[in-house]
Amino acid sequence: TLINEHISQKFEEAQQYGRLLGVVLLDIDFFKQYNDLYGHLEGDGCIEAVAGVLQSVADDRVFCGRYGGDEFVVIYSDMTAQEVEQTVQTIQNRIREKAIPHKGSACADIVTISQGVFLAVPQEPNREWDFNSMADNALYYAKHKGRNRYHIETEFHKK
Repeated sequence: TLINEHISQKFEEAQQYGRLLGVVLLDIDFFKQYNDLYGHLEGDGCIEAVAGVLQSVADDRVFCGRYGGDEFVVIYSDMTAQEVEQTVQTIQNRIREKAIPHKGSACADIVTISQGVFLAVPQEPNREWDFNSMADNALYYAKHKGRNRYHIETEFHKK
């Protein structure tokens, strides 16, 4: 509920004032394999480690929340495209720097994440769920390209 309320508020503000809004969906690469190999207790610790990285970048312009399972949402408001990309890179790098072993991953021997970023100024007839959908498309693209990366989209288009 808090995530939905926050994105609705930030969406309306961005639309009203013509500001960029960024929505990111991210998940832990090969998390099912992580849980299968290390167990659910370690899996919970992995999720907490990712959440800790997200908390470290959160402020009044960066909102982070757990979307479900190993998926998180990050909402960027009142930032430039460059600031958003720098923060996305920081998250990516800080997860890698934790160097959490992940022998079950097909893309690295440590825990990594994939991020799908959609960044635009909301226009009519856009709605906040359109931003979520585009972030989901960008996440799918990042995963399709090998995971352990982010992909930024700035234009609406079909999957």
